[in-house]
Amino acid sequence: MKVAIIGAGLTGLQTALHFSLMEAQVLLLSKPGSLGGQALAWSDAMDAIMTTVGEEKVMAGKSGPLPISFRDILFPSLHSFLLQALSDDTNLDGNEFELSKNKLLKFLRGHDEVEMGLGQKDIFYIARLLIKEIVARGLFKEAQVTQVKKQTLLPMMLDQTGQSFLPGSPDIQSPARMRDLFRLHYKIFPDQQVIDNFKNNPELKDKLDEKTKASLGRPFETFVDVDMVFDCRGKGTSMTMGISGAPVLGERDIPELLREQNLADGTSNLEKIYYEIPNVEVLKKLQETLTVRQKPWRFTLIGQDFQAALIFNLLAGLAEKTKADIQVTVLGLEQSFFPTKRAFVENSIKYFEDKHHANMEKFKQELAAWEELEDYEKVKINRPIAPNPKLFFVPRAQIQSLDTLLDRQELFLTYEMPDWTEGKLNLKGPFTVASDFIFVANQRQRLPIAPSLKNEQGVITEPGFYALNSESTSLKTAVAGLEWALQDLGRFFSKQ
Repeated sequence: MKVAIIGAGLTGLQTALHFSLMEAQVLLLSKPGSLGGQALAWSDAMDAIMTTVGEEKVMAGKSGPLPISFRDILFPSLHSFLLQALSDDTNLDGNEFELSKNKLLKFLRGHDEVEMGLGQKDIFYIARLLIKEIVARGLFKEAQVTQVKKQTLLPMMLDQTGQSFLPGSPDIQSPARMRDLFRLHYKIFPDQQVIDNFKNNPELKDKLDEKTKASLGRPFETFVDVDMVFDCRGKGTSMTMGISGAPVLGERDIPELLREQNLADGTSNLEKIYYEIPNVEVLKKLQETLTVRQKPWRFTLIGQDFQAALIFNLLAGLAEKTKADIQVTVLGLEQSFFPTKRAFVENSIKYFEDKHHANMEKFKQELAAWEELEDYEKVKINRPIAPNPKLFFVPRAQIQSLDTLLDRQELFLTYEMPDWTEGKLNLKGPFTVASDFIFVANQRQRLPIAPSLKNEQGVITEPGFYALNSESTSLKTAVAGLEWALQDLGRFFSKQ
């Protein structure tokens, strides 16, 4: 039995390990840099923020442990494995997770006093345990799934009696459809592997022309056929800049162009566009990069959900730690700035405002000194220029395009601001903002599912396809979802 799991967060990791322990052939697919999902990405980001801005500042309005327990997030089928893994884990990251390890041991041994109140570090520790085993078993592949469909069959339909059938083939009922495999199309990004090969074999780089070197790192698409599919990607993680979930003009092509430029140079430069919370490696590169020039670095953040708020706090932390001159522009669909996450970002807002206030005070002093000069001295000395604010918020911004210029290193976002009043459209723009780095936390886009897996209402009804945690970020939903899926699979298999 071959099982594909899409998404390598806490739900996907547990699902993959569950079926691997059942001796199934498991393939865990998730795009590059996403192993561990939000459990690791958020912990990385929070650690970076805590060490820069400070926990008491960042967590304003969101303090205390999470209102969940180990029972809510751990698959019961993995309790025995985890207990054994903890016994073997003598030194995972030193003593940093000793408290989390003891809490988990108490729960697995039946102690109820640790039932509620997990911290981010507890979840992070569980994810690290699971990842260690997943990697050891060779279950994970870095790839972006682009489509899921049946290998040969068409959509299921209902006849007048309510029975499922395939048009032209009434004998193919629901359980029999499991005989036809699922086909997953997925894209592989070999660019980093190519860069590493060039570093290890510099003579190979010299032998290839620029066009060939760029082509080696281009993503390519392939497929795999499996018996069952578990979509464990939560609400989705592949976001776009457009409000409809579709990419804006240039959004597909420009990241590929930037990647090819890196490959042609044989370097692993920082990406300029991020669709996820940056991991530890990216944060280190950002910190190093922000210290190499004096002129302002321009960051653009698209979106206003909790992930956007976390990234906003992260940028404030980077600015404070590196002492770099950072300008942040937030393009949001809402009328007000982070209307539902205001308390969470309040201290970061204050940081940027205080920074601008200090710059304005310095400007006023310099201007007053310049005003005291004699006229002949003013001719020789430029009049001080008022500093720009460090934080810009653009309400109701709808991105239209992403562009680059041959003679500029920045990226350029073009947006419009629609305003509907009494049924009439007042469209402002277009406007353009230049950016050194862009973070997208705008639209969550679901996995592309072939129409052949859906009924006329667009609901997935295909036997063997299960979306765990697809409509909610609650891990409780995923635990219940796997239990239901295992019961449902009993319809298709016998003990004979």
